[in-house]
Amino acid sequence: MRRRRIDSYHKIWFLLFVHQHSERRMISREYIRQVTFADAPTLDEVIGELGQVGLLTAAGELLRLDDAPEAQHELDAMALAFEDPIGRQELLGLLYRDRAAPL
Repeated sequence: MRRRRIDSYHKIWFLLFVHQHSERRMISREYIRQVTFADAPTLDEVIGELGQVGLLTAAGELLRLDDAPEAQHELDAMALAFEDPIGRQELLGLLYRDRAAPL
């Protein structure tokens, strides 16, 4: 998570949502905004930051997750952890521990 700068609940939620719907090669920004209830500035920030670390590609209003095997494996592991209540707590705990750690 640290290497990919997944440092917020918004990023986790966004990645898991798009990963869950990855059977669609591309997904529209507006659809994601509607189903995640994210405001436009937050969504734009998340999309920009995930694009900078190579997890997401934007083509106009359409978005696509990185389909490299390593990225897909990382997202599969994150989704599996998030399904389990204890795994979810541990995953979210990483966010808070990382924020508390000195830079």
